[in-house]
Amino acid sequence: MAHQIKEIRDRLDKVTADRARFGLTSVDPGLVVQQTEMTSPDIDPSSVIGREKEKDDIINLLMQPHLHGDGDGDKSMCVIPILGIGGLGKTTLA
Repeated sequence: MAHQIKEIRDRLDKVTADRARFGLTSVDPGLVVQQTEMTSPDIDPSSVIGREKEKDDIINLLMQPHLHGDGDGDKSMCVIPILGIGGLGKTTLA
């Protein structure tokens, strides 16, 4: 057990040395505030350029009759995923 404690203390000493070497400081976790940028689809549609085809494709998919519906005003729901890396305009398109 003493060997394990010594090993842990050695690792902590290394962390302390790295802290000084990299100029890191301690911060109270209760004081850390992270603010993230929120996206919003609340934009003027006339300012969106180049998404007409994608918009029309999604509208056409949504307007198709549901494959498993009864055709008489069923209450089924269609979900269409919009996938892509950040910054492509998924939220704007939705």
